[in-house]
Amino acid sequence: MSINELAPAPNDLVEVLSPSWLSHALQGAFPGVVVGSVDEVQSLESTARKVRFEVVYDETADHDPPTAFCVKGYFNPEYVQFGITGIHEVHFYDRLAGRVPIQVPLARYTGIDPGSQHGLVLMEDIVAGGGEFFDQLSWYDSATARTSVTELAGLHARFWGDVLADEEWLAPKIRKFPGYISDEILNDLLRGPRAEGFPESMRDAARLKAGMFALADRFAGKPRTLLHADLHLGNLYRSADGRIGFIDWQNYEFGHWSMDVAYHLTTILQPSVRAESERALLEYYLQQLAEQGGPPMTLDEAWEDYRAALLYGYFLWGITRRVEPRITEELTQRLGRAVLDHDSLEALGV
Repeated sequence: MSINELAPAPNDLVEVLSPSWLSHALQGAFPGVVVGSVDEVQSLESTARKVRFEVVYDETADHDPPTAFCVKGYFNPEYVQFGITGIHEVHFYDRLAGRVPIQVPLARYTGIDPGSQHGLVLMEDIVAGGGEFFDQLSWYDSATARTSVTELAGLHARFWGDVLADEEWLAPKIRKFPGYISDEILNDLLRGPRAEGFPESMRDAARLKAGMFALADRFAGKPRTLLHADLHLGNLYRSADGRIGFIDWQNYEFGHWSMDVAYHLTTILQPSVRAESERALLEYYLQQLAEQGGPPMTLDEAWEDYRAALLYGYFLWGITRRVEPRITEELTQRLGRAVLDHDSLEALGV
């Protein structure tokens, strides 16, 4: 998959859903197809907008093209400044999607709008293909958690120590996150319901930022692998064949494995279940990592990195401002409880 020169990615949803543009965009995957009509099925928006739609073809040439798609782009003028994050996702589908050993949406077109520099991805519709998305406010059961951990271990094992770790566009972002928000704004957010019930020391912007820098220092020089870096339930689905798939490849990077595992387990499990099962699930992850080609690690060694890495997710959701408040509050609470349970800030020496 490569950026399609025949149909440059527009920043206008009406144009994207037009038969003429879609006919050109699909030529790379299905030469000769002609789209006759388009019917929008569903629209979902956070910062990016995802639109599911169906098409009827006037001409299919010698192909059997899909009739259901989902397009992801930055079509809301209010979020125009964030559209550049879509370029990183375009690069995932162009450069990495064919190499990952996990389920990801099948992209049929990727492009970058030449004017706004917004990334756009046109993919086959997971729901129409028999897949099912998870509700990010729900919980995994233990069996599903093990299935998901197996997939995550496979991803990490595949890219462990890969030469891609030296690529600048895949560099860790931990040190950058504190600069995305001022202390004043973050303190205001943490005084609200998202951090309700936590001690003042966990609602202190300066301390949390110091913790992020300490986390970066802790993992500097350690082996890195490809991280999804945002594996909450809203970015996961169950495919028609029962596997767990990963979507929303906007934050991926090469970083320390524990950031993915700590964030993932804390956001997918009910806090009481997480407390009871996280050590066993971490041990299972380590077994799967080694079996799928990654390095052996002791549970005690991994546990200390897991404890520290919990801060990453708490900070990420602590600074989030463009997601429904009920989701932001719930996920910040889940992650914050884990930080509190594990004394993560103290483990980082801040």
